Amino acid sequence: MQEQRAFLLHSRPFKDSQHLVELLTENDGKVAALVYMNKSSKSSKSGLLQPFTPITVVLKGRSSLKRLSRVEASAKSYPLSGDNLYSAMYLNELLVRLLAEHVPCEELYLNYHASLEALTAASSIELILRKFELALLEELGIPLDFTPVMEVASGHFYYQPELGFVPSQDQKLYPNYHQGALQAIARQDFAAKETLLCFKRLMRQVLSELLGAKPLHSRKLFIKRETMS
Repeated sequence: MQEQRAFLLHSRPFKDSQHLVELLTENDGKVAALVYMNKSSKSSKSGLLQPFTPITVVLKGRSSLKRLSRVEASAKSYPLSGDNLYSAMYLNELLVRLLAEHVPCEELYLNYHASLEALTAASSIELILRKFELALLEELGIPLDFTPVMEVASGHFYYQPELGFVPSQDQKLYPNYHQGALQAIARQDFAAKETLLCFKRLMRQVLSELLGAKPLHSRKLFIKRETMS
């Protein structure tokens, strides 16, 4: 197989001197692979196989579980810390939990790369996360269709996966979203704080239904950091 750019999403010991890694690759999407960590290669490979480090890899094997034949650094690791680090960990968890293996997703790879760059420089992280979440939904084949919000007069809407946005007659029955805020999201007008808050609530609802009951570890870290600050 050809050399391609990649990022490590997750790694864990497998057996003997092997580690099981999950990669987001530019050409092949999410790929699981085994990497051998013998004494001569352990320090160099483990140093390269770190989250948020741009790498190039060569994957071999005919089964769905590949073998990581070669790995090299293509750039320095992104220097993330604090909430920005937890945000990047959150992106990784979403990809590990929701993205199918061996489905090419070059646009999502580029979006992920750009999100890491933005998180490295940004003091405000919310919009970076929301835009990546939207891109992920697009890749999963379940994009948010804001057409009803733009065309139907209703003060509030609720969202259901099988129906999309539905005009709300009872604001207590479902999580409701103000039409003006939803229209602003559709226009990508995020000047108002209320719009970002609505965007966050909406994406949390949509993703929670995809993720199921198992909590996200990165969200636990966010909560722990907030309680300690």
